[in-house]
Amino acid sequence: MEAEIENADTLTEKAALAMFGDAYRGGDVLRRLNSWRPAAANTYQALNRGAHDGHHGSLRTLVGQARVLTETIRERLR
Repeated sequence: MEAEIENADTLTEKAALAMFGDAYRGGDVLRRLNSWRPAAANTYQALNRGAHDGHHGSLRTLVGQARVLTETIRERLR
């Protein structure tokens, strides 16, 4: 498992590994997030983009959305 985590290079690969046990299921991550909570995929994408290019909207709003997203992920992956 540690090797799989180390080999997962992108956020989406890491998320797929956590959600499905398979880093190659990155294409399913956004759909799964939105099935858990509407607009969760939008928050995930904004956070991922923001880590590379900065965020151009309200940071206060993004932080609140990130909090909801992380709480949702925590609940679902217990």
